[in-house]
Amino acid sequence: MTSAKAPPLISVIIPSYNRSALVCEAVESALNQTWNNIEVIVVDDGSTDDTKEQVEKMLEGHWKHKVRLLMQAHKGASAARNTGLAASRGDYIQFLDSDDLLFKDKIITQIAILESPDAAGAECCSCYGLIGPSLVTAKRICKRYYSPREFLLAMISREVHVMQTSAPLWRKNFLLKSEGWCEKLVCGNDLEYYVRLVSCCSSITFANAELFWVRVHPIERLSIINGNENKIRASVIARELVYFTICRAGLWDRPFQISFLSTLRTIYFNLLSLNLKHDICKFEKFYLRIAMHPSFSFHIVIMILMRKLFGRNVILIPYRLEKVVKRKLMP
Repeated sequence: MTSAKAPPLISVIIPSYNRSALVCEAVESALNQTWNNIEVIVVDDGSTDDTKEQVEKMLEGHWKHKVRLLMQAHKGASAARNTGLAASRGDYIQFLDSDDLLFKDKIITQIAILESPDAAGAECCSCYGLIGPSLVTAKRICKRYYSPREFLLAMISREVHVMQTSAPLWRKNFLLKSEGWCEKLVCGNDLEYYVRLVSCCSSITFANAELFWVRVHPIERLSIINGNENKIRASVIARELVYFTICRAGLWDRPFQISFLSTLRTIYFNLLSLNLKHDICKFEKFYLRIAMHPSFSFHIVIMILMRKLFGRNVILIPYRLEKVVKRKLMP
C-alpha cells in the first residue's frame, strides 16, 4: 500500500516593526485559513513597543506549535522577510505585511490552482485584493495579466498595486533560486524584488478573486520611511536595479522604454522640486540613457537641456500647472 501524499506546507512570513496593535490580527488571519497545513513566522524587526510580549503571550495559547517568533536587530522589512524565508520549512511562501489580512480562502484557492496539472510550470499564483480603511469603502487592487511580460510592463509603468506584497503565493524552490529581498532599499523594495522574480518566471497563474485586505491606517507602513529625500533617492536606486534586471533578462525594447520613461518623469520632477542638485545631475545621466535606447526620445533630451540652460523652474512651472488642471478636471 502507498500512503497518500501529504498536503503542501505553506509558510506565511510576517515582518513586524512596532505593530503590536496589528500583528496579532495578521497572524490570526493566517491561522484561520481553510487550508490547515500552515506555519506562521513572525519576524520582529527590532521593535521598541510590546510586540514581543504580545506575540509571546499568544504563543502560550492556541498559537503554540503553529507560530514561530524570530527576533532581529532593526534592519528593515526586506531583511525581516529574508530572515523568515531562510527559516521557513514550507513548500510554498506567502508574504504578509503585519498590518494586512488574508481572507480565509486565500491559500486554498491559490493552492488548488498551483497544484493542478495545468499549472505545473507556474512559479506563482497572484490574485486580486482590497485596499482601504474598511471593507465597506475598500477598492479592488492588483491586475490580471496572462504572461510574465505583461505583468512586468504593468509593474514598471505608473500603475500601482499591480502585484501587491500579499497577492502572490510562491513556490519556495523557485524563490531560493534568486537572491532575496534587497536590504539596502527602504522604498521600492517590493517592486525591485517582484520584477526580478517575474523576469525569471516561465508562467504565472491568477486567482479570479479578492483574497486579501491592505488596511489603510494612520500608522506608518513598514516599507515607507520619513523624509521625502530618502524616499526619492531609494526610488531612483530601485528603478536603476529594475532597468538592469529587464536588460539582463533580454526583455528591454520600445514598450518597456515607454513605460519606464513615464515613471521616471515623475521621479525627475520630484528631484527638481526638492532642488537636490547632485541627485538631479546623476539622475539625468540615467534618464538620458533610457531615453536614447532603443528609440530616441527627443523630448526628454530637450527637457534636460532646457533645465541645464534655464534652471529647474522652466520645467517645474508647466508641470505644476498641468497637475492643477488635472485636479480641477477630475470628477
